[in-house]
Amino acid sequence: MACAGCAEKMRGELAKNTHAAYVRAIVFGVGAAILGMILYATFAIVTGIVIGYASLAVGWLVGKAILKGSGGVTGRRYQITAVALTYIAVALARVPIWIHYAPRLHVDIFTAVIRLIPIAFVFPFIRFADNPFGGVIGLVILFVGLSIAWRLTAAAPMEIFGPFEDSRQPAR
Repeated sequence: MACAGCAEKMRGELAKNTHAAYVRAIVFGVGAAILGMILYATFAIVTGIVIGYASLAVGWLVGKAILKGSGGVTGRRYQITAVALTYIAVALARVPIWIHYAPRLHVDIFTAVIRLIPIAFVFPFIRFADNPFGGVIGLVILFVGLSIAWRLTAAAPMEIFGPFEDSRQPAR
C-alpha cells in the first residue's frame, strides 16, 4: 500500500523503454553474442567435443547482457533481439569449428567462411539425414537455449496501485 505521492514517485523511478535503452541493449547483446560464439567455438576446438548444451550458456549470456544494457527494461522487442542474437551466435560458432576440423581447405579462408555461413544458419534443421535422433535432441537443446534468452528478457509488468484506505468501513 502506498500513498498517492509515493505511488507516483515509484512510477517515475521505473526504467523507461526508450530508444537509447534499446540501442544499449543491442550493443550489450551483440557483445555477449560474440563472446558466446567465441566461447562455444573455443570449447569445441580445444576439447574436441561439439556439444549443443553450450547454446544454453549463450542464451543466458545474451539475455543477461540485454537486461544490463537496457537498464532492466524488458519487453517483446528485447525478447526478439535476444533470441535472434542467441541463434546467430550459436549458428556462427559452427563455422570456425568446421574450418578447424576440415582436413584441407581447397579455398582460401575468406571463401570458406562465406560459403559456410549460410549452411551454419540452416544446419540445425538439415542435420537429420546423418543422425535423426541427434538432430531432434540438438533442436530441443537449441530451443531451450533460445527460451532462456526469451524468458530473461520477457516483460515483467509492475503495477502500482494506490492509495488505499488502511481500514475497512463498518457495514451499515
